[in-house]
Amino acid sequence: MQQSTISQQLKLLRARRLVRFRKDGRNVLYRLNDEHIHAILALGTEHYQELQ
Repeated sequence: MQQSTISQQLKLLRARRLVRFRKDGRNVLYRLNDEHIHAILALGTEHYQELQ
């Protein structure tokens, strides 16, 4: 993925308040803003790993 594509997607996630962010110098660190979303993604990852 190109950096510009990722930046656009992160902008959308920020606008919908699905991620939190903090600046660390020139870097911006992102984190999921909702534990429910985190749980859903973790479950999906676990399921994917079981299929491998």
